[in-house]
Amino acid sequence: MSKEEDVPLAVLGHESCAATRALAAVDEGGHDRVAAVELAEEALASPSCTENVRCLWRAMSILISAGEVASADAHLLRLSDSRVPAVVALLPVLRAQITRWIGDLLGAREQLTPLVGRGRGMAALSLVEVHLLLGDAAKAEQLVEEYDFAAIIAEVPAARGVLRSVHGLVNLYQDRYSEGLEHCLAALRYPAGELASSFLVVQRQGVAALAAMAAGQPDLAASLARQQAASAQAWGGPINLGWSLYVLALVQDDGKQVERLRDAVDLFEFAGCRMHLCEASRELAVRLALGGDPSGARHHFERASRLAAELNSDMLARRIAVSEEGLGTVVARTPLTEQERRIAWLARDGLSNKEIAARIGLTVRTVEFHLSSVYRKRNLSGRRELLARNVDLS
Repeated sequence: MSKEEDVPLAVLGHESCAATRALAAVDEGGHDRVAAVELAEEALASPSCTENVRCLWRAMSILISAGEVASADAHLLRLSDSRVPAVVALLPVLRAQITRWIGDLLGAREQLTPLVGRGRGMAALSLVEVHLLLGDAAKAEQLVEEYDFAAIIAEVPAARGVLRSVHGLVNLYQDRYSEGLEHCLAALRYPAGELASSFLVVQRQGVAALAAMAAGQPDLAASLARQQAASAQAWGGPINLGWSLYVLALVQDDGKQVERLRDAVDLFEFAGCRMHLCEASRELAVRLALGGDPSGARHHFERASRLAAELNSDMLARRIAVSEEGLGTVVARTPLTEQERRIAWLARDGLSNKEIAARIGLTVRTVEFHLSSVYRKRNLSGRRELLARNVDLS
């Protein structure tokens, strides 16, 4: 492969193109989302930009971070028959960026891993972030040590900011809070626009706020959270807004935590962002339990557990288990009746509703009624989840 294909961004863009102007506005503190998206669309309508990988990357980064996923998907589909080798090499990296942005971390990991093996620097940088957010700090740290990011950093200084954020999260996961905060604050000094499709770049003020809170600096945490909220309000998009509300709920004790977390959950659910929905649901469950709403807490703990299982995230599952254990009997599950347990076990053994009815002398309709009650009490979508998950039938 040529250097151009190995490191797609190592190609000069059109410094006066619409995508470059949009990212310059982001780096200079501009927050006009509508104008930035219009400039990105203008760039993607121009062959001179879509045949240049840096212009293409910049325009797509704007669309992804603005939450314009449908438009970004449409452009990727249109460009799939490109005859420019460097553009063809970049498209799967951009596809993985979209997958990551909507919270499908497992999908993003699957897409990025083979790309890293082919020497794609931006794919490696994105994979480090995905490993971290899945809770696998060891794999993230190993990739940082093994992969030579010097070429990426030389071309894109903002990449150094992403690596600073990576080091910050690794330290936070290992309970080195002061070191984590130092790296997160350092990441704020680097330009954001070039890597606007990276969660750790766009949401870096919020990440730093959580680091400051963990390091015992609540005033700094609140200040950073407010900055993130102002940026999210100006930029818009459900994921940006949901993240800013989530961070505010964690660092600002003003009696609005539950309200903010409810709004964050709704926004993440609307955006289909399962990773953040899982975390926000867990936090909301804790607040509801402490506020005297055990039923609401159970509902959100169960949803968080289901999402953690779907994401195959041991980190999230551990956090949920620790939270539930710490709250003890406050969020005890609604018990199943003896008949519900019996029917659920028979269903789990593979019997159909008709076979269950014949086995225990009930009508099929009664069996369906009891199974519906089991699904409701255990927050299941239906028989498939009952069979697939290790559901507590006590």
